[in-house]
Amino acid sequence: MKKVLISAPLAGIKQYAMNDWLGWIATQTYENFEVCVCINGKEQKELEEKLSQVEITYPDNTTRRLMILNLPESNNLSTIQKITYSRERIRRFAIAGGYDYIFFLDNDTIPSSRDAISKLMSYEKDCISGLYFYKNTKQPVIIDSLTNTNISLDKCQVLAESDSIYEVWGFGFGCLLLSRKAFIDKAFDYGLFGEERTDDFGYCHVLEQSGIKRYFCPLILCKHIVDSESTKNNIGTKLPFLIHGQDKDRC
Repeated sequence: MKKVLISAPLAGIKQYAMNDWLGWIATQTYENFEVCVCINGKEQKELEEKLSQVEITYPDNTTRRLMILNLPESNNLSTIQKITYSRERIRRFAIAGGYDYIFFLDNDTIPSSRDAISKLMSYEKDCISGLYFYKNTKQPVIIDSLTNTNISLDKCQVLAESDSIYEVWGFGFGCLLLSRKAFIDKAFDYGLFGEERTDDFGYCHVLEQSGIKRYFCPLILCKHIVDSESTKNNIGTKLPFLIHGQDKDRC
């Protein structure tokens, strides 16, 4: 079974959707995985202290703690710099750890299906995303290679009804499975675009230049959580987290 690193960059002490994220991880069905986060910004020491108390309890009653990476001296960086450098930190960690895949899953992006990793892996693609939308919109965070604009909902529906994946130009990295072949020698390089492109679309350009095709699967539909939906899960007010895999209501 391929070894998967579930990971996300984190900034700020207010991690309002953290319980939802941990709850999905605790109850998802893929078995050979580990979880890491890369924290950055002014409050990273306090955030690390809180996250170090997190335990995830799985359906077989085993527990695991998060692996925590740091982005030192990141207080004066822009948001794009922080996220780009955090993803690069995760990428290097995955290479050193011998992981076959990185599953980038932003901690406010929750797949509706618990077999999302297995489903994405079954297509045997080096780069494949789930489907999610910009917050409070019906606009997918996916760029259609034919139109160079956001993919249409009608096309998503047709693809979903036929259980088909689709080659696209790019997407956000909120829910993305990336193979070792795709990430082993391709860095998240802020110097390529600076503030002109975000980390995810900049990396899609890198993948395109390297001949790595990008696909998305409309059946891996994700909820993009906004603050008002999960204020009860604020990491600053509830410690420690103890997420039980048997608690289905958390996802």
